[in-house]
Amino acid sequence: MSLQLAWVNRPATGESLSGDAVVVRRSGKVTLFGVVDALGHGEQAHHVAQRTVTLLQDAALDVGVDGLLKMLHRALHGTRGAGATLCLYADGALHAAGVGNVEVRALPSMAPVIASPGILGSRVTDVRVWRTALNPGTRVAVFTDGISERVDLESTRLQPPQAAAQQLLDVWGRHNDDATILVVDAEET
Repeated sequence: MSLQLAWVNRPATGESLSGDAVVVRRSGKVTLFGVVDALGHGEQAHHVAQRTVTLLQDAALDVGVDGLLKMLHRALHGTRGAGATLCLYADGALHAAGVGNVEVRALPSMAPVIASPGILGSRVTDVRVWRTALNPGTRVAVFTDGISERVDLESTRLQPPQAAAQQLLDVWGRHNDDATILVVDAEET
């Protein structure tokens, strides 16, 4: 099975830089993908989000999503902090975990990924990991709170990931916040 990934990002109205960021990394048969939402807007938030992505590009993936989030929590200490949801896909299974306000939805519907409360770099309670099989035909969306939690994935079911991500941002994005959505389709190879 292969993953097709696409995303869009828009800074809050009046800002030139976004405090949201997307990480996508393939290493052998493992794919890491996720979304980061640094607290606030503008240049300082942008720097925290980009630092987070840089850390994830270089991190060992064998520590799992919980280990990656714990590493980010330590590395972001002293910054404004961030929320993030990370997903690792390997051998037909998806492992996901989050801290803060980055959400996950899937079609067909799967058990919800419930992010742990807190802020990476400031305070984090126990990180909960969610695991499920990822079957061909599944669409996963990971998005910041700049996208309404009422987002309707079904309305984009027949669109390729890039068109779906753009439509979901256009319809469900909030202009008073940075908004980012990552759409991932699992396809038979």
